[in-house]
Amino acid sequence: MEFEIVKKTPLYNAFSELGKRIYLPQGVFHWSGRAKKEAEIMGTLGSAFGFEEDFIEGGGPEWVPLYLEEIKNYT
Repeated sequence: MEFEIVKKTPLYNAFSELGKRIYLPQGVFHWSGRAKKEAEIMGTLGSAFGFEEDFIEGGGPEWVPLYLEEIKNYT
């Protein structure tokens, strides 16, 4: 998903390269609005999946959790 309007704002230029690679999944605005009205605590939890071969050199066709190497270093 691309956010073309965000790319045209001054804020986009403030993002690091890592920040530009992280995107908001579809539906996040719906759920965020709903959470503001209904939630008692604030937090974010989620995961993304893809084919291992798409992000690991020599990876296989398995459907696995995705990660960014830079973020993995902090876990």
